Amino acid sequence: MRVPVRFIALIFVLGINLPACHSGDGGSTGTKNEPSQKGDNHTMKTYYMGRFSLNIPVQMKPAVQAHTVRLVEIEESGWGIGTNASTRSSDKWHEHLSKLESLMKPKNVKKIVIKEEELSEVGQWARAVLYYGDYMADDEASWDIFVNYGDFYALFSLTGLLDAEDEMLSWMKGVIRAYNPKPNQPKVGELFYTAKGQIALPYKRQEKTYARFEHHAEDLKLEVEMDETHEVEKLGVAERLAASIATRFAPGVNVDQLRSRKRVAAGLKGEELVMRMSASGENTQIQFGWEYRGKADSGEHPEIQITMETPDGNLDEKLKIWDAIIDSFSRMLKKTSTSVRHLP
Repeated sequence: MRVPVRFIALIFVLGINLPACHSGDGGSTGTKNEPSQKGDNHTMKTYYMGRFSLNIPVQMKPAVQAHTVRLVEIEESGWGIGTNASTRSSDKWHEHLSKLESLMKPKNVKKIVIKEEELSEVGQWARAVLYYGDYMADDEASWDIFVNYGDFYALFSLTGLLDAEDEMLSWMKGVIRAYNPKPNQPKVGELFYTAKGQIALPYKRQEKTYARFEHHAEDLKLEVEMDETHEVEKLGVAERLAASIATRFAPGVNVDQLRSRKRVAAGLKGEELVMRMSASGENTQIQFGWEYRGKADSGEHPEIQITMETPDGNLDEKLKIWDAIIDSFSRMLKKTSTSVRHLP
């Protein structure tokens, strides 16, 4: 069986759960209107993600972002070309309800939607819906809250026990009230940055950030993932690669390690691995990776992976791009609370 070269990228994410679906509209990924910066002859743009910032070449455009704050998943999106301003909230909301109606219902449940509510305290227009989100569980339910922020809308989602529906809704409202869709200049502090805003809350429950940037002309892709971890990975990225090769986890793939070393970024002691990889019938690829294994249940120290992949060629130039990106990685946090509170 032929193994794609990019299969080795799995080495960087072994031991971390990726989001099941990365949704986004190719928006700003937390960028602010700040002057561009220069990094090794490349014009860089600063993006704010979660509780960190990163400079990325302007040629690499944001493609996808997904984020979770205190268990609440957040999807932000523009309205789309030709959307009627006077009806767009209602139209998008009914479009969302139609998608929910198409979901499979749990056994003995007649209607997938349990209730709808109008919310007046957030945004320009807001609606909430409680529904059965898992056809295998009739004791679980999901709240979706749709909020119109003018230039864009956001969908907030949370799943839990049906008996705790009121507590879930209250929990979500707390996150939404802390969400600022038009933040001032970025500040160092207890802020979590999303694609189009910031949330003024300290770490308390699970947080995730995923972002992907692409430069189509150079076939260059950069991915950033930060995720709370409950158990720190014992093996480093180089050790996991060695173990995978030794056990023939990726047969037919040739790996040439160009760099394998400890590297500090954002004050965090991580590990860097740069590889040239080839497989029968596949183009040779260069994989860049930096990983920080994190600390258990910590907002200041999530598990972090930054990876870049590109076809082989112009290695010196691509190393300069990679180094500029990693050297720019910065922590926005000043302090966070590491206490853990469980939903009722």
